[in-house]
Amino acid sequence: MLWQIVTVIFMLAGLVSILIGIPGTFIILGAAFVYSACTHFEVVSIRLLAGLLSIAMTGEIIEAFLGLFVARKFGASRLALFSTLVGGFAGAVIGSVVLPLIGTVIGAVAGAFLGAFISEMALKRGVERSVSAGMGAFIGRTGAVFAKLFLGTIMIALVVVSFCR
Repeated sequence: MLWQIVTVIFMLAGLVSILIGIPGTFIILGAAFVYSACTHFEVVSIRLLAGLLSIAMTGEIIEAFLGLFVARKFGASRLALFSTLVGGFAGAVIGSVVLPLIGTVIGAVAGAFLGAFISEMALKRGVERSVSAGMGAFIGRTGAVFAKLFLGTIMIALVVVSFCR
């Protein structure tokens, strides 16, 4: 029982780490794997671990592409798509320094917006199109974080259910 609680605590830490841009779904997977290995794969099966791996990989793919896809749908240029990635990363780093944890999320989302907006302005696409591209980056990045949080929650729930068997 104690090790199950410790495992859940590590998985919850993985869930929180998603907010600061760390691949928390893989932390959740790692915690489940360690517990599973310690219990000789009797409680958390290899089949469940494979399912958790596929969910974690899906989360990373969603995070990588959702922001870009939505920004593109809002009219972002290729330069703005690249700048969304760079701006999101730079914003996360700066936000972490200014206000750890929540500042990372705010910085990543704001950085994605600013990256797309500034790129479109540099290409002389006009304020309206630049704001539109920035909003697409903002919405996509926010959606990606929520999607990963949802997937991480599902992963934790699957492991907790396996504890109850």
